[in-house]
Amino acid sequence: MINDEISQKLMPLSLEQLDQVQKKLEELVAEKKEAKKRASRFPPVATDLDSLASMQDLDLSGLMREISRR
Repeated sequence: MINDEISQKLMPLSLEQLDQVQKKLEELVAEKKEAKKRASRFPPVATDLDSLASMQDLDLSGLMREISRR
């Protein structure tokens, strides 16, 4: 599936190229974490459920289940 496609694309790369890919992915992960941290400082408007769900890494139905649990 997707792992096979990724493996096929990464196989011809040299070790240096793979290191560059890894560093770029680590930078992207760090940027995403920082953006999420910055966004979580301010609570979303209660009427914006899509933003609230995305901040919790849930879809709307998952958000509703989480709310009902509390």
